[in-house]
Amino acid sequence: MISLPEARATEIQRRLADAHIDLLLLTDPDSIYYVSAYWGDLGIEFGRPSILAVPRAGDLTLITPYMESEMAGAMTWVSDIRTYRDGEGNEWADPLGELIDNRDAAAIAVERYQIP
Repeated sequence: MISLPEARATEIQRRLADAHIDLLLLTDPDSIYYVSAYWGDLGIEFGRPSILAVPRAGDLTLITPYMESEMAGAMTWVSDIRTYRDGEGNEWADPLGELIDNRDAAAIAVERYQIP
């Protein structure tokens, strides 16, 4: 039996396929929680966003600060958790860029008013 957040993710993926969107990037903490059951301590307002990547098909990816990775692993059903460290490289932009580069994502949707 899948959890409610997993069922929500499945429905979102169905809708992404219907809309021909390859990847959805969620950055609002409420949206991330709704789909993944993960709630980070600090967020976009502190310059430390968590990002949930929801592909049209396949596994979701959570990008979160390294210091919150243990908590994230305990809270969410999402198994692909990628981290970044404050002050290293381009911080959250590095794992996000790597994620996008490794996917065939021609159409990417974002939460327009919540993207860092």
